[in-house]
Amino acid sequence: MANCCSYLMQVQGKPENVDEFIKIISCEPDYGKNEFSFDRHFWRINAVVDDEKIENEIKTALLSGDCANSVKCCTFDQPASYQNTFSNNMDRLYECNKDTVCRGTDILTESKKLDLIIEIYSEEDDCQKHLIINKGDIEVDDFVEYNFIRWDKDEYPTIEELSEGYGETYTEDQFDEDGDCIIGGFSEWTFTDNSGKFVI
Repeated sequence: MANCCSYLMQVQGKPENVDEFIKIISCEPDYGKNEFSFDRHFWRINAVVDDEKIENEIKTALLSGDCANSVKCCTFDQPASYQNTFSNNMDRLYECNKDTVCRGTDILTESKKLDLIIEIYSEEDDCQKHLIINKGDIEVDDFVEYNFIRWDKDEYPTIEELSEGYGETYTEDQFDEDGDCIIGGFSEWTFTDNSGKFVI
């Protein structure tokens, strides 16, 4: 995907509700053929379940994946989001299926409907974002500037040439042994245990 965003996500709630959310975020719709693996979906996002556990009747699932542009663009219903754009243009976009109904949904709706607490860390071109959505309400919506640079010594043999090429001033001690440099970003991506916020 162009303008690709990567993310990590923690989903907590009743096991059956977490499982339903995973089906939503994993659904790959084909409106051209009117084929869907589930009855609703987000847009242009993929997900892999990295870990699952159940404690005290609350399930915690850790997901990771990529999406186009940003997590908000693919899972929220807001101006310039895919949900907003596609749901308002189904007739024009899918003329071959005049009776097609938009099955897209958004993460706030699903968090509230399924009684879930969802925490997300994402990495975009120039920033990292941190979101916590508690049963439909946004509790945390933070971002920090972030930049990742890989020093290709075939292209830039010296640190001075690299600095000139990027229009910034760098020093050799900013780069690790693999030639990578990270500037900004969250110090770590640590999820919050919200299991105590559920009434069993």
